[in-house]
Amino acid sequence: MTDLSHRPQKRFKQAQSGFTLLELLVVTVVIGILAGFASLALTGDRRAEELEREADRIQALLTLARDEAFIQQKSMGMLFYREGYRFLESADGAEYNAFDEGQWRERQWPEDLQIQLSVHDTTVVLEPLEKLQKIAKQAKQKLKPQLQIHGDELDLFSLYLALDDDFSNSDTDQTGWKLALDEQGEMKLEQSSSGF
Repeated sequence: MTDLSHRPQKRFKQAQSGFTLLELLVVTVVIGILAGFASLALTGDRRAEELEREADRIQALLTLARDEAFIQQKSMGMLFYREGYRFLESADGAEYNAFDEGQWRERQWPEDLQIQLSVHDTTVVLEPLEKLQKIAKQAKQKLKPQLQIHGDELDLFSLYLALDDDFSNSDTDQTGWKLALDEQGEMKLEQSSSGF
């Protein structure tokens, strides 16, 4: 019987298998950078979709308000301010009261949204709601809408919504949404690369 334990071992040089720590770190950094870019792209798409949804919502609400004002023979209006918008109603067309619930409830603008409003070709400066309430209180009046709906008649208006980026960087391909009522009474929503 031969004792194998005392036999000299032959050393074979084995090829290195696997990755070095440095290679793993480089791959991890590259994956992290790519994930960051993908996340930024998705965030931009999400913001653009939110902007489009907001424009669609306003168009649908204005169409519904016009129909309701016509059917119920009352006046309604839309008050725009820096933080959002709300619908108002009036039985006599003089004093307006705010809705507090349902589809007419107060709504806040999405974050980083820029708004341009023109009613009868006059640009409306959007103030904070608190300032509008203070002015109305000092004048001993209730808030009045900038955009009024009497029966089925709606003021001529143009509303442009865009992400903050669109206004600050005019060289971008990004566009906003323009909702306007033309002289034939048709409300149109379309993508637009500029305001009015």
